Amino acid sequence: MKRSRGFTLIELLLVLVIMGILAALALVSWQDSVVRARRVDAAASLVELAGWLERNAATSNRYDLDPNGAAVALPFAVSPRTGDAFYDLALSAVTATSFTLTATPREGRDPGCAMLGLDATGTQTATGSLGAAACWNP
Repeated sequence: MKRSRGFTLIELLLVLVIMGILAALALVSWQDSVVRARRVDAAASLVELAGWLERNAATSNRYDLDPNGAAVALPFAVSPRTGDAFYDLALSAVTATSFTLTATPREGRDPGCAMLGLDATGTQTATGSLGAAACWNP
């Protein structure tokens, strides 16, 4: 009796199922990494804007006005600055002695961290299911 060489249909299907499971796991991991990278970029933008506000306060002695006496406006309001924006950046509750910066994901793209916040004292806040520590330190 001659034995044929090759793989059976069951063996090929089993390999395809295993490859599908591995691909699904890799896709989920990759998507989580992309969300975390975008969140880190938004957090870095908040820190950069806080530094900009501190430099402004060093010259005008207050957060709410620029050196010319005009109301302060952020130099950029989205993160990332180029390409598709994934977070909206805002300055709120600005007074002569304090401010609050927020980063809000567009279209609910980061449900674990619904909003990142940074204030004049350096306090990092976040809303969402992950909490401030996980949102600011992915």
